[in-house]
Amino acid sequence: MNIAATLAAFTSDTPLAQVERIRRGVPIRAWAFVASLVGMGKHELAQTLKLNPRTLQRRTTLHNEEGEKILRVFRVHMEATEMCRGEPSEAQQWMNTPASALGGNRPIDLLDTDVGAQQVLNVIRAVNWGVYL
Repeated sequence: MNIAATLAAFTSDTPLAQVERIRRGVPIRAWAFVASLVGMGKHELAQTLKLNPRTLQRRTTLHNEEGEKILRVFRVHMEATEMCRGEPSEAQQWMNTPASALGGNRPIDLLDTDVGAQQVLNVIRAVNWGVYL
């Protein structure tokens, strides 16, 4: 199975199944794939998520927190792509552009925490519902 399909399977599972899969380890290939989705290099994405890129380079699978953060970025990118009418490149641009609704932060910069990711998702959902923020 290719990495895109693997990540899609991860995110479409039930929450408890996702927990188990994260605990077993997310394939390291997800790091490079997700970095390219959001228009970053692997090292830049790792630093943005407060992960040590040198540690990640030595792994074959991402450990719990690492895998969870990479999957979080993937899930948010999927939602942003929906918001952008199915255009991944527009979602990429949106995730890397400061947003006034996020206090002038780029959405990608808030994804190192669950609370930040929730704020980004709130903005995406508000846009999808036509709510001006």
